[in-house]
Amino acid sequence: MSPKIIKKKKVSFKLILVLLVGILIVFFLMRSNLLNIKEVNTTLVNLNCVDSNQVKKSFLNKNILTISKREVENKLKEKYFCLKSINLEKKLPSSINLDLFGREAVLILITLEPTEATSSALDNLEATPSAEENQKDIYLLDNEGVVFSKAQDLIFPKLYVEEQVNLGEKIEEGEKIVRILNQVKTLGLSFEGRVVSKYLLVRTNNMLKIVFSLDRDIDTQLASLQLILNEAKIDSKDQLEFIDLRFDKPIVRFAPKKNA
Repeated sequence: MSPKIIKKKKVSFKLILVLLVGILIVFFLMRSNLLNIKEVNTTLVNLNCVDSNQVKKSFLNKNILTISKREVENKLKEKYFCLKSINLEKKLPSSINLDLFGREAVLILITLEPTEATSSALDNLEATPSAEENQKDIYLLDNEGVVFSKAQDLIFPKLYVEEQVNLGEKIEEGEKIVRILNQVKTLGLSFEGRVVSKYLLVRTNNMLKIVFSLDRDIDTQLASLQLILNEAKIDSKDQLEFIDLRFDKPIVRFAPKKNA
Protein backbone atom coordinates (compact mmCIF):
# COMPACT_ATOMS: atom_id res chain seq x y z
CA MET A 1 0.00 0.00 0.00
CA SER A 2 1.43 3.34 -1.02
CA PRO A 3 2.23 6.08 1.56
CA LYS A 4 -0.37 8.39 -0.06
CA ILE A 5 -3.17 5.86 0.49
CA ILE A 6 -2.08 5.28 4.09
CA LYS A 7 -2.02 9.05 4.70
CA LYS A 8 -5.53 9.49 3.25
CA LYS A 9 -6.85 6.69 5.47
CA LYS A 10 -5.30 8.34 8.55
CA VAL A 11 -6.92 11.67 7.64
CA SER A 12 -10.30 9.99 7.08
CA PHE A 13 -10.03 8.17 10.40
CA LYS A 14 -9.18 11.39 12.24
CA LEU A 15 -12.10 13.19 10.58
CA ILE A 16 -14.52 10.43 11.55
CA LEU A 17 -13.13 10.46 15.10
CA VAL A 18 -13.59 14.26 15.38
CA LEU A 19 -17.16 13.99 14.10
CA LEU A 20 -17.97 11.24 16.58
CA VAL A 21 -16.50 13.22 19.46
CA GLY A 22 -18.47 16.27 18.33
CA ILE A 23 -21.71 14.29 18.19
CA LEU A 24 -21.05 12.88 21.66
CA ILE A 25 -20.41 16.37 23.06
CA VAL A 26 -23.61 17.75 21.53
CA PHE A 27 -25.56 14.73 22.80
CA PHE A 28 -24.13 15.24 26.28
CA LEU A 29 -24.98 18.95 26.29
CA MET A 30 -28.51 18.26 25.09
CA ARG A 31 -29.10 15.63 27.76
CA SER A 32 -27.38 17.41 30.66
CA ASN A 33 -28.63 20.29 32.77
CA LEU A 34 -25.65 22.50 32.06
CA LEU A 35 -27.44 24.42 29.31
CA ASN A 36 -30.89 24.48 30.89
CA ILE A 37 -32.27 28.01 31.09
CA LYS A 38 -32.14 29.34 34.64
CA GLU A 39 -32.61 33.07 34.05
CA VAL A 40 -34.91 35.01 31.70
CA ASN A 41 -34.59 38.78 31.44
CA THR A 42 -37.64 40.34 29.79
CA THR A 43 -38.26 43.86 28.52
CA LEU A 44 -41.77 44.90 27.50
CA VAL A 45 -42.12 47.76 25.01
CA ASN A 46 -45.59 49.24 24.48
CA LEU A 47 -47.09 46.05 25.80
CA ASN A 48 -49.60 45.61 28.61
CA CYS A 49 -51.39 42.40 27.65
CA VAL A 50 -48.45 40.07 28.33
CA ASP A 51 -47.77 38.47 31.71
CA SER A 52 -43.97 38.60 31.91
CA ASN A 53 -43.88 36.10 34.78
CA GLN A 54 -45.75 33.52 32.72
CA VAL A 55 -43.41 34.11 29.80
CA LYS A 56 -40.38 33.59 32.03
CA LYS A 57 -41.78 30.36 33.47
CA SER A 58 -42.36 28.97 29.99
CA PHE A 59 -38.59 29.10 29.30
CA LEU A 60 -37.19 27.82 32.58
CA ASN A 61 -35.38 24.46 32.47
CA LYS A 62 -35.53 24.27 28.69
CA ASN A 63 -32.25 23.60 26.88
CA ILE A 64 -30.93 26.88 25.52
CA LEU A 65 -29.74 25.18 22.31
CA THR A 66 -33.27 24.12 21.42
CA ILE A 67 -34.73 27.63 21.64
CA SER A 68 -35.60 29.12 18.24
CA LYS A 69 -36.54 32.79 17.83
CA ARG A 70 -39.09 32.04 15.09
CA GLU A 71 -40.74 29.28 17.10
CA VAL A 72 -40.85 31.40 20.26
CA GLU A 73 -42.31 34.38 18.40
CA ASN A 74 -44.99 32.28 16.70
CA LYS A 75 -46.07 30.64 19.96
CA LEU A 76 -46.22 33.94 21.83
CA LYS A 77 -48.20 35.59 19.03
CA GLU A 78 -50.73 32.75 19.14
CA LYS A 79 -51.27 33.48 22.83
CA TYR A 80 -50.88 37.27 22.86
CA PHE A 81 -52.50 39.01 19.89
CA CYS A 82 -51.09 42.38 20.98
CA LEU A 83 -47.50 41.15 20.40
CA LYS A 84 -45.89 42.42 17.20
CA SER A 85 -42.28 41.15 17.35
CA ILE A 86 -39.52 39.92 19.65
CA ASN A 87 -35.76 40.04 20.02
CA LEU A 88 -34.16 36.95 21.53
CA GLU A 89 -30.56 36.90 22.72
CA LYS A 90 -28.97 33.75 24.16
CA LYS A 91 -26.40 34.14 26.94
CA LEU A 92 -24.57 30.86 27.32
CA PRO A 93 -24.67 28.75 29.30
CA SER A 94 -28.10 29.31 30.89
CA SER A 95 -29.75 32.72 30.43
CA ILE A 96 -31.64 34.60 27.72
CA ASN A 97 -32.63 38.22 27.12
CA LEU A 98 -36.10 38.61 25.62
CA ASP A 99 -37.46 41.91 24.30
CA LEU A 100 -41.18 41.96 23.50
CA PHE A 101 -42.67 44.71 21.32
CA GLY A 102 -46.39 45.46 21.25
CA ARG A 103 -48.66 46.53 18.43
CA GLU A 104 -49.64 50.19 18.28
CA ALA A 105 -53.20 51.18 17.44
CA VAL A 106 -53.83 53.49 14.49
CA LEU A 107 -57.57 52.88 13.98
CA ILE A 108 -60.68 52.03 15.93
CA LEU A 109 -62.44 49.21 14.07
CA ILE A 110 -66.22 49.17 14.62
CA THR A 111 -68.10 46.15 13.32
CA LEU A 112 -71.72 46.48 12.19
CA GLU A 113 -74.54 44.04 11.74
CA PRO A 114 -74.74 43.18 8.02
CA THR A 115 -77.57 45.09 6.40
CA GLU A 116 -79.08 45.57 2.97
CA ALA A 117 -78.11 49.24 3.14
CA THR A 118 -74.68 48.72 1.60
CA SER A 119 -75.61 50.12 -1.79
CA SER A 120 -77.45 53.09 -0.30
CA ALA A 121 -74.46 53.84 1.90
CA LEU A 122 -72.33 54.03 -1.24
CA ASP A 123 -74.90 56.21 -3.01
CA ASN A 124 -75.16 58.58 -0.09
CA LEU A 125 -71.45 58.40 0.68
CA GLU A 126 -72.04 58.29 4.38
CA ALA A 127 -68.97 57.23 6.35
CA THR A 128 -70.81 57.19 9.68
CA PRO A 129 -73.52 54.53 9.94
CA SER A 130 -77.08 55.51 10.62
CA ALA A 131 -78.60 55.13 14.06
CA GLU A 132 -80.61 52.14 12.85
CA GLU A 133 -77.49 50.08 12.21
CA ASN A 134 -76.35 48.10 15.22
CA GLN A 135 -72.74 48.27 16.32
CA LYS A 136 -71.49 44.85 17.39
CA ASP A 137 -67.89 45.13 18.62
CA ILE A 138 -65.13 47.71 18.82
CA TYR A 139 -61.47 46.75 18.29
CA LEU A 140 -58.03 48.26 17.89
CA LEU A 141 -56.26 47.94 14.54
CA ASP A 142 -52.51 48.39 14.00
CA ASN A 143 -50.55 49.56 10.93
CA GLU A 144 -50.40 46.01 9.55
CA GLY A 145 -54.18 45.75 9.57
CA VAL A 146 -54.16 43.29 12.50
CA VAL A 147 -57.06 43.27 14.96
CA PHE A 148 -55.23 42.86 18.26
CA SER A 149 -57.42 44.06 21.14
CA LYS A 150 -60.86 45.20 22.20
CA ALA A 151 -60.95 49.00 22.31
CA GLN A 152 -61.08 50.72 25.69
CA ASP A 153 -61.59 54.22 24.32
CA LEU A 154 -62.32 55.98 21.03
CA ILE A 155 -59.39 58.37 20.68
CA PHE A 156 -58.28 57.02 17.28
CA PRO A 157 -59.84 57.53 13.84
CA LYS A 158 -62.82 55.24 13.24
CA LEU A 159 -63.35 52.61 10.56
CA TYR A 160 -66.73 50.87 10.14
CA VAL A 161 -66.99 47.42 8.56
CA GLU A 162 -69.84 45.00 7.96
CA GLU A 163 -68.02 41.74 8.54
CA GLN A 164 -67.15 39.22 11.21
CA VAL A 165 -63.86 40.08 12.91
CA ASN A 166 -61.73 37.89 15.18
CA LEU A 167 -58.87 38.92 17.43
CA GLY A 168 -55.47 38.16 15.96
CA GLU A 169 -56.53 38.23 12.32
CA LYS A 170 -55.78 40.71 9.54
CA ILE A 171 -58.77 42.44 8.05
CA GLU A 172 -59.07 42.33 4.29
CA GLU A 173 -57.25 45.25 2.63
CA GLY A 174 -56.26 46.48 6.11
CA GLU A 175 -52.79 47.66 5.12
CA LYS A 176 -54.18 49.60 2.16
CA ILE A 177 -56.68 51.35 4.43
CA VAL A 178 -53.93 52.29 6.88
CA ARG A 179 -51.87 53.76 4.02
CA ILE A 180 -54.86 55.87 3.00
CA LEU A 181 -55.34 56.94 6.62
CA ASN A 182 -51.71 58.05 6.92
CA GLN A 183 -51.83 60.05 3.69
CA VAL A 184 -55.12 61.73 4.61
CA LYS A 185 -53.60 62.76 7.95
CA THR A 186 -50.44 64.01 6.20
CA LEU A 187 -52.68 66.26 4.07
CA GLY A 188 -54.02 67.83 7.25
CA LEU A 189 -57.41 66.11 7.20
CA SER A 190 -59.14 63.96 9.76
CA PHE A 191 -60.35 60.45 8.90
CA GLU A 192 -63.60 58.62 9.46
CA GLY A 193 -64.07 55.69 7.11
CA ARG A 194 -66.43 52.94 6.13
CA VAL A 195 -65.78 49.90 3.98
CA VAL A 196 -68.57 49.18 1.51
CA SER A 197 -67.89 46.24 -0.78
CA LYS A 198 -64.49 47.01 -2.34
CA TYR A 199 -64.76 50.73 -1.68
CA LEU A 200 -63.58 52.89 1.20
CA LEU A 201 -65.73 55.90 2.01
CA VAL A 202 -63.96 58.66 3.94
CA ARG A 203 -65.38 61.75 5.56
CA THR A 204 -62.98 64.43 6.80
CA ASN A 205 -63.21 67.20 9.38
CA ASN A 206 -64.38 69.79 6.82
CA MET A 207 -67.12 67.39 5.62
CA LEU A 208 -65.21 66.55 2.45
CA LYS A 209 -66.25 63.09 1.23
CA ILE A 210 -63.73 60.89 -0.60
CA VAL A 211 -64.27 57.49 -2.25
CA PHE A 212 -61.34 55.09 -2.78
CA SER A 213 -61.37 51.82 -4.68
CA LEU A 214 -59.53 49.10 -2.75
CA ASP A 215 -59.20 47.13 -6.00
CA ARG A 216 -57.21 49.83 -7.80
CA ASP A 217 -53.64 51.03 -7.25
CA ILE A 218 -53.63 53.00 -3.99
CA ASP A 219 -50.56 55.10 -4.84
CA THR A 220 -52.22 56.41 -8.00
CA GLN A 221 -55.35 57.36 -6.08
CA LEU A 222 -53.38 59.07 -3.33
CA ALA A 223 -51.36 61.03 -5.89
CA SER A 224 -54.60 62.15 -7.56
CA LEU A 225 -56.03 63.17 -4.20
CA GLN A 226 -53.03 65.33 -3.38
CA LEU A 227 -53.12 66.98 -6.81
CA ILE A 228 -56.84 67.76 -6.50
CA LEU A 229 -56.40 69.23 -3.01
CA ASN A 230 -53.47 71.38 -4.15
CA GLU A 231 -55.47 72.73 -7.08
CA ALA A 232 -58.45 73.40 -4.82
CA LYS A 233 -56.28 75.56 -2.58
CA ILE A 234 -55.33 77.72 -5.56
CA ASP A 235 -58.94 78.06 -6.72
CA SER A 236 -60.57 78.96 -3.42
CA LYS A 237 -63.84 80.36 -4.78
CA ASP A 238 -65.83 77.22 -4.01
CA GLN A 239 -65.76 74.60 -1.28
CA LEU A 240 -64.50 71.15 -2.28
CA GLU A 241 -67.12 68.67 -1.05
CA PHE A 242 -66.69 65.39 -2.96
CA ILE A 243 -63.87 63.41 -4.62
CA ASP A 244 -64.44 60.03 -6.26
CA LEU A 245 -61.16 58.25 -7.03
CA ARG A 246 -62.64 54.98 -8.27
CA PHE A 247 -62.09 55.85 -11.93
CA ASP A 248 -59.15 56.74 -14.17
CA LYS A 249 -60.47 60.30 -14.25
CA PRO A 250 -61.54 61.27 -10.71
CA ILE A 251 -64.90 62.92 -10.22
CA VAL A 252 -64.74 66.18 -8.27
CA ARG A 253 -67.62 68.27 -7.00
CA PHE A 254 -67.57 71.74 -5.46
CA ALA A 255 -70.17 73.66 -3.50
CA PRO A 256 -70.41 77.42 -3.00
CA LYS A 257 -68.69 78.57 0.14
CA LYS A 258 -70.99 79.69 2.92
CA ASN A 259 -70.62 83.32 3.90
CA ALA A 260 -69.26 83.82 7.34
